[in-house]
Amino acid sequence: MSTVFCRGCGQPVTAVATSCPNCGAQQATPQATQRKAEGALSDKWVKRFALIQKAGGAKLPALGKLPMSERLAIKFNILGFLFGPFYYAFLGMWKRALTMLGVGLSIVLIGEVVLKAVGAHQSLASFFMAGFFAGKVNLDYFKKQILNDNGWW
Repeated sequence: MSTVFCRGCGQPVTAVATSCPNCGAQQATPQATQRKAEGALSDKWVKRFALIQKAGGAKLPALGKLPMSERLAIKFNILGFLFGPFYYAFLGMWKRALTMLGVGLSIVLIGEVVLKAVGAHQSLASFFMAGFFAGKVNLDYFKKQILNDNGWW
């Protein structure tokens, strides 16, 4: 069995270990490591996927136990914020891009009504949609790459 070095303490661990037996540091997921070796994932995505695994997988049951910087790395993607459905399509998730665009437009329309009712500037509603994409893209790409779930939602 091959060994690699721990990301936390530098001690040798088995290549399939999800955490270090010495220090407990989370290691890259085997699926993510395999996809990286195939050239399908960058180091940045492998790290994000390891954080998602650390938080308990796609449902993130242990997200609240992580430090704020790790929570932010899981729940926010600047490219998702800036490019929304185009970034989804670039990542090969065009079905989700179309679905989320429809949901996002609904959010913008509802947001405009709410903002008008409270007297705020209605153009702020577009930030709701950008935030919606930014908050979902990392988990959706995890589902596509690791869980082989590339459905509409």
